Amino acid sequence: MQMTRRTLGTLECIVCEPNAEAKLIASFCHGFGASGTDLVPLADELVTLSKTLADHLTMIFPAAPIELKEFGYGARAWWPIRFAELQNAMESGDYSELKKFIPPQLFEMRDRLDAAVTELATELKLPKSKCVLGGFSQGAMLSTETVLASEENYGGLIAWSGTLLSYDRWKEAAPRHKAVPVLQSHGSFDQVLPHGLALELKSLLSDAGMSVEFHSFPQGHTIPFEVLEETANFLSKICEGS
Repeated sequence: MQMTRRTLGTLECIVCEPNAEAKLIASFCHGFGASGTDLVPLADELVTLSKTLADHLTMIFPAAPIELKEFGYGARAWWPIRFAELQNAMESGDYSELKKFIPPQLFEMRDRLDAAVTELATELKLPKSKCVLGGFSQGAMLSTETVLASEENYGGLIAWSGTLLSYDRWKEAAPRHKAVPVLQSHGSFDQVLPHGLALELKSLLSDAGMSVEFHSFPQGHTIPFEVLEETANFLSKICEGS
């Protein structure tokens, strides 16, 4: 597996190339406060779990464009977080406003992610149906928005420890993407983003007719190994469907 740094669209990315011909692209967006390299080690994990992925999966790890110097060197974000409101919602258990929130930068970042993936897909001569968007936490939210807002169906969505945003828009958009499979995971002891709101996101997508594999695990805000195993299986099925 060869890794290179390059600009796709307007995003600085690390691209991991497969051993043979690329048949699938997967983009993985990091969470708030992480660096652009935060999820890159997962590339080795995924290709170790599946020869199909080692041979045919191209992976993209974009770096969010907003620098968070107050959080330390390399910390980045797709949009600022309203920490006080998030904390109040977690303490009260009232997520009604949180799930309706539309970050001011959401549409811009969605378009930048879509442009980056589209550029590489065009280069590799792959349709959007062979592109999977995924991410962790804030990166999962961005990926969900991008999949649901797309005019064409993406090949899949992976949401690790994400949450429900933009409720009305996502509820309206989801039925147009019934063909898009979803892998969603969330820790039942997550103290950063509520498990209950992740379940609401699952219900929203499932009720719209989307096929959702939901994996709950007894940990916090993380990606456990068993979820990586399920991710490898999920991606392999999409790749082998070509």
